[in-house]
Amino acid sequence: MEQARARRGRPKGEGSQLIYSSLRQRIVHMEWGPGRNIDEMSLVKEFGGSRTPVREALIRLAAEDLVTILPNQGAQVAAIDLHEVREFFEFFDLCQRAATRWAALRHHPDQLAAIRRHCREFRSAAMREDISAQCETNAALHGAIAECCGNDYLKQTYLGLLTKNMRLAHMSVSHVLKLRREKITLYDRMFDEHDALVELIAARDADGAETLAHTHAEHFLEAVIDVIEHSDAPGVRIALSEGLDS
Repeated sequence: MEQARARRGRPKGEGSQLIYSSLRQRIVHMEWGPGRNIDEMSLVKEFGGSRTPVREALIRLAAEDLVTILPNQGAQVAAIDLHEVREFFEFFDLCQRAATRWAALRHHPDQLAAIRRHCREFRSAAMREDISAQCETNAALHGAIAECCGNDYLKQTYLGLLTKNMRLAHMSVSHVLKLRREKITLYDRMFDEHDALVELIAARDADGAETLAHTHAEHFLEAVIDVIEHSDAPGVRIALSEGLDS
């Protein structure tokens, strides 16, 4: 009761932010699987207060393609439509290349410290085999690169794609750790690519940074395809041509 009263006493908008952050974490870290029904009244009981902040949080998550709001039927965790994976990666690749290229050309030297810090945090999370932390720190690393690109439209679009991408990242890392196949090779490659991206950006090598950003996206797509091809779920097979177009 005391906790519920405390929640009701929060400034307007703070309750919605708390609910949004909590639900987002459950979704992007796959605690709530795709297609799961979301019971608004259960969330009202969990967080206290009224349905308004719950609905505000769900609308915000729907805008990020993490939740699907069904007319007169409530809401669900958004499905991962495997038939759209290639289209997603084509666009993701373009945005990643552009953001990284412009970061190399436009960054301020003091911005490099944040990118390097996220590289170290990702490495630490990988060594701990903390899947959720790996996904968060990887997104933070590329988000820090986006902060350097000097174009707010591109930055916001790319950040949205990074958020949507986190569920695919969680699937691919979980798959590698579960099977223990090529784990060291995968991590070593990611460490090397992250470190090289930072140095190319620092050197203002726009061509090199863009090329490596493209390769980085290709390698991630290969990991996601591997998850799909080895899925035990019936019908989870899709035909994707190799790699991404240059």
